[in-house]
Amino acid sequence: MSTRPVKSVSLKSVLAAILGICLLGFSSHSFALKILNGRPKNKTSVLEYHNGPRRDGVYVDKTLTRASARLFHLDRSFKAQIKGEVYAQLLYVAKGGRKGVIIAASEGNNVAAFDAVTGKTLWERKLGSPVPLSYLPCGNIDPLGITGTPVIDKSSGTLYVDAMTTPDGGATKRHLVYALSFSSAFDPLHP
Repeated sequence: MSTRPVKSVSLKSVLAAILGICLLGFSSHSFALKILNGRPKNKTSVLEYHNGPRRDGVYVDKTLTRASARLFHLDRSFKAQIKGEVYAQLLYVAKGGRKGVIIAASEGNNVAAFDAVTGKTLWERKLGSPVPLSYLPCGNIDPLGITGTPVIDKSSGTLYVDAMTTPDGGATKRHLVYALSFSSAFDPLHP
């Protein structure tokens, strides 16, 4: 699958600063990463939008410099795929060593966890049917599913996500908040 350039420079900066990697791009089905010296170096997790309640998106990593950025290389073995367009910010959970987990959520109401080094899918969960644009009064996202960035409560191991769902093809529309176990995507709380 082809990739298109990421429109948001801040998303590139966020992942580069947090993980020591640079987001190359993502399409509706895949994203590719450039990895610094073959591994993420920063152990900082990104557990919510802009990694904090201030929503300023400021990340400081003194090891990420113009000189160190020249060492980036494309890791062609990294492959990660999710069904649906991705508008939500990717999240990252540091797991120690070179292991870590990337969380992605899509407009197809899919949430997936990927190994941050290989891109291997660790788990994926579909949270109901998204709402077709033809059943919405306005907007330009088709279908409408998960647009907002999920939040991870690392202490409880819970991932919270809001999904626009429809049980009947679009006539009934509901925002449901799901609480998923971070380790397996099991739904410990009903929406």
